[in-house]
Formats: sequence, structure tokens, C-alpha cells
Amino acid sequence: MTLAEARQVVIKARRHEADHLADLRDYQQAFERETAATRALLALAKADRQDAEAALRQLAIENFEATGNKQPIQGVGIRVTTRIGYDESEAIHWARQAHPDMLAINTKLFEKHAKAVADTERLGFVNIWTEATATIAKNLE
Repeated sequence: MTLAEARQVVIKARRHEADHLADLRDYQQAFERETAATRALLALAKADRQDAEAALRQLAIENFEATGNKQPIQGVGIRVTTRIGYDESEAIHWARQAHPDMLAINTKLFEKHAKAVADTERLGFVNIWTEATATIAKNLE
């Protein structure tokens, strides 16, 4: 197959896909119109459920704090978890000295930096190469 023939195949395939996409968009728009009222009612019902669940959780926590009971009623339980808070810069300083294996590199930022300094301050342990990739214009017609 020649490049020109392959290009024509892609044009035809894209048209075919676009036709189906247009049909799908029409169906989606009709669906959105036909279900608007139901979606509005669903949003209200969801908000009511969230409020009811929040109230139940609050009552369960208050009951637990007063009684220590972790199963105050069927279907409702109390889970006690340990939380932690810390200053990130202090934690990094500590980890560098005590547990350097805890620290991980931000690969996206590192690769961006390595590319940016490749001509002036090349990092000896970094390999940088070029690679060809074929691109196809969105509009071949």
C-alpha cells in the first residue's frame, strides 16, 4: 500500500467514525433532554441521603463517646483510627538522615530538569536520545 492509499484509508475511517460519533451525540442530547427532571430529583434525593447519613454518623459518634459502644445499632459501626500530622520539611530532613530509602524522586520534575540542562550541565547517569514518531493531521482532507 502506498502512502497516498494509506492516507485515503485513514480519511475514510475517520469519516465513518465521525458519522457514528454524530449519531451518538444526537442520542445523548435526546437522553439529556428526556431525563432532566429525573436527574434533578435524583440530585435532591442524593442531598437528602447525604444529610441523613451525616446526622446518623454524628449521633453514632456521640453515642460512642458517651458509652464506648462501637456497634450502637444494626448496620452502624464505629471505626477508631489513628491519625498523624507533621511538618513536611521537618519530615524530609529527618528521613534524609535516618531513613533515606523513604524518599522518592519526582520523576516528572527530574526528567524536565535533566532535559533542560542537557546542553550545559549534563547528568552523567542520564541517557537522552531522540526518537521518531509519526503524526497524522486531524484533517487530512
